[in-house]
Amino acid sequence: MLFQFTKWLPSQTGILAILCKYSVARNVFYQVKQKHKAPFTAHIYRIDAKLHFDVSVDACLFVFRYEPSGGCDCHLYLTLDSSTPSDYISERDGHLVRNAIQYDTWRHLLGQNLNYTWRSGIKHDCAKVMELEPISDGTFINGMGQIYDLEPTYLYPLLKSSDIGNSRIQTYRKVVLVTQTTVGEDTHPIQKKAPKTWQYLSDHNQVLHHRRSSIYKNKPPYSIFGINPYSFKLWKIAISGLYKTLTFQLISPLGDKPVMLDDTVNFLSFDSQAEAKFIFKLLTSKPAQDCLDSLIFWDNKRPVTIDILRRLSLPAVARELGCLERYANWAKGIQVNSQGQLELGLF
Repeated sequence: MLFQFTKWLPSQTGILAILCKYSVARNVFYQVKQKHKAPFTAHIYRIDAKLHFDVSVDACLFVFRYEPSGGCDCHLYLTLDSSTPSDYISERDGHLVRNAIQYDTWRHLLGQNLNYTWRSGIKHDCAKVMELEPISDGTFINGMGQIYDLEPTYLYPLLKSSDIGNSRIQTYRKVVLVTQTTVGEDTHPIQKKAPKTWQYLSDHNQVLHHRRSSIYKNKPPYSIFGINPYSFKLWKIAISGLYKTLTFQLISPLGDKPVMLDDTVNFLSFDSQAEAKFIFKLLTSKPAQDCLDSLIFWDNKRPVTIDILRRLSLPAVARELGCLERYANWAKGIQVNSQGQLELGLF
């Protein structure tokens, strides 16, 4: 509706000013930017909706007009009284970015990562069955308050998004049943290897069978998703997709087992602690943090996405920090030329 309003505005004198959600204002700006060629100005003034209207929503005053001198960026103000914008929202390289000036400063750090791929954690859609709390050795309680004696074979330490977001990474509160090592793997071997675990799953067959997502249809019983050999690597770097902060966590094994993460967590996995520590240093450096921060709209329900994380080029960050050759030593098969630059078109 608001986008339609912008099309009705007179080209010289019309002004649109409306109270709306912050995300709606951004989307309207982006659509105009994509589809209209006429120059315009746009301003977003953030409003404390809880204070003024007693509602919990990210609200704003969106002001828009077409004018010949318009710069086609959107000025973001923290309050209605602000005279200086805090950010300049704009389109860059086909994407909407939160801070165009910051983005332009660090845009050279964007690119591909051929050796390190961001993943999301395990998806099982049945926490009350698949996630359990240890009571004592071999005894666990599930989300329905039922106590079971289970083999450790298919149980792994679990860190959820709240654990990652609050830096609770040295211990774990729950374990998760990992029924497969790859998506689609036959689950029937559990019956022989861990009969008590198979019985537990059988006891809850009806609940697991009626999981709503279509991804479980025509799959082996008790299937999970987001699982692969990378899930079982001992060292990981993780970040919560839900928390509104760029806080990466270096995850080590717990209880001599690799840690599993839930599907709201994004992570990289590694074969060694030294490699994980090196990449962690890159991700937590100021250039990397500033580059990623320019892309993220923190009011989104899940602000830190895999798509955003994958846009940051780790070799470009390594080059920025003067450790490109060391990066190449970890990134197997990648060569550094005599000028200290990575080959194979990584940028």
